[in-house]
Amino acid sequence: MAIRETAMPSLRDATRTASFANAKLQQLSEPLLQEVTDFIDFVIHKNSYRKQYLREARRSHSVFITT
Repeated sequence: MAIRETAMPSLRDATRTASFANAKLQQLSEPLLQEVTDFIDFVIHKNSYRKQYLREARRSHSVFITT
C-alpha cells in the first residue's frame, strides 16, 4: 500500500502538468505548433539515438564514456 500511496500524487501531478501543457499548445498558431512538434520529435529521436549509441558502446567497451 505504501508504494501506491506515494506513487499516486506524482501521477496526479503529471496528469495536471500534461493538461496544462496541452492547453498551452492548443493556443499556438498552426505554424508555431508545427515547429514545436518538430522540435519535440527531434529531441525524442536524439535521445533514442543516444541511448542506442551508449548501449552499443558499453557492449563493445571500445569507447570511453563520460556523463
